[in-house]
Amino acid sequence: FGINLSNSGDFINDIDGQLNITNTSYGVRMTSSGSQFYNSNILNIGNSFPITQFGFYIISGADLVNNSTGIININNVNDVGIRIINSGSSITNDGQINIGDLFTVSNIGLEMWASSLFTNNLTGKLEINRTTGYAALIVNSSSTFNNSGTVKLGSMFNINGGIISWSSGKFNNQTTGILEINRASWESILIDQSGTLFTNNGILRLGNLLNSNGGIRLANSGDMLNNSTGN
Repeated sequence: FGINLSNSGDFINDIDGQLNITNTSYGVRMTSSGSQFYNSNILNIGNSFPITQFGFYIISGADLVNNSTGIININNVNDVGIRIINSGSSITNDGQINIGDLFTVSNIGLEMWASSLFTNNLTGKLEINRTTGYAALIVNSSSTFNNSGTVKLGSMFNINGGIISWSSGKFNNQTTGILEINRASWESILIDQSGTLFTNNGILRLGNLLNSNGGIRLANSGDMLNNSTGN
């Protein structure tokens, strides 16, 4: 592992720090409640040699906090850019997270399971490109993604699918949220199964830069709510 946090271990990459992690199985592995990673500057994972499994692996109540000055670049990953699992496991982003901008992520960009939480705040930016798995972003099994900032999928390079949510996953695009999906080779958004919900109160743009092969698909009682402020 590049960095392994367990038993409430904390790591702080301060505003003057820069980290480069490469040629390992996990960039950062966090496996216990109370383990926290705070990033306030530049963190590069896989920018030169491959990461064989996960850029970030966050499980069992661990937390990643990317502050407003933080920039996280994840590239050259053979499986998943970021995987987050379990209730209490969370990512809070006020800075910038880039996945697949330089080199391919060979499966999923960001994958959420089992009641995990991603909060992209007003200044937060998440960009995912060059993913070859079935989605750039997965919100699954009662996990929740709240976007008040900017999320761009496929803005520079091709992705396979855009957002896929099922098994009571929730994606909330808040009033200040901007979500753009381009260059998807199949569905831009797939909301699947009863209890799964996509709510748009902000700006949703599909194909504003380059066409995708599919738009929004609702399947097996999956629901989408576009409120009065959504456009």
